[in-house]
Amino acid sequence: MSTDTKKPASPAPPAGLARPPGRPQPGRTGDADEAAGAPGPPGGQPVAAPPVELPPFDERRLTYAELARLAHLLDTKELTEMVRDGRAMVRANAAIGLAVAGQATADLVALLRDSDVHVARAGAEAIARLGERARSLIPSITVALDGTQPEITDQLIGVLSELIGRADEELTLALDVPLSLAMKTIVEACARVDRGGVAFLIKAAGDHRSRVRINAIGGLARVGRADTDAAMEFLTGLESNDPVPDVRIAAKQAMLAIIAPTKQEVVDGLPKNIPDFDVR
Repeated sequence: MSTDTKKPASPAPPAGLARPPGRPQPGRTGDADEAAGAPGPPGGQPVAAPPVELPPFDERRLTYAELARLAHLLDTKELTEMVRDGRAMVRANAAIGLAVAGQATADLVALLRDSDVHVARAGAEAIARLGERARSLIPSITVALDGTQPEITDQLIGVLSELIGRADEELTLALDVPLSLAMKTIVEACARVDRGGVAFLIKAAGDHRSRVRINAIGGLARVGRADTDAAMEFLTGLESNDPVPDVRIAAKQAMLAIIAPTKQEVVDGLPKNIPDFDVR
């Protein structure tokens, strides 16, 4: 009589967790944590097994919250490869995965100009969720905004405005671009935070790079009214004492722009209720 005993068969994995063939699956896979011996909830109700794999990245758009619950499965190296994938869905999901993993990479900036608007939105969302962790990307984001869709530009300017006072060194460096680009990016971000934007531009105007200084002064010409006293005091000193002629000229022009009445103010100041105006 044989004394051999057969080992019991391993239980089948929970339904829906097997990886579909040919689909990208970043991160590691494996059995669920060994919780078989752990006590269940009161009443003996069955405990749902936690997911042991990431969902396919090429079937549907994945949300930040969805991937955040599976953050321990994300592999940043694989995500970096997938963000360059030829499929738009994969690129977009990988961008969100990089944000969950806290990875501020240059690939996210490249996505801002992606030909697929959903991918560009995902790149913008990823940078927005990274927040201050993306501060090193600010100069390259500024350059990228010269060719982004309006909605992407608007979202990223909002991100830049939130970083004023928290990433001033990188924002100052980002002013080292053509004036037109500086005005629609960094200066526009300053306009959204009023006095904080004026304070930042005053600080940036003291930088050692000439183009940064000129652009910061040009920014004060646009947003200086948010804190007229501070802006005028600073610009008056520059116009009187700065050794660089171009800086003195820019400071004078900025002061004139700040104190000049706006078109609406001129209209509001016109006489009203003039008798027989139509006849005359």
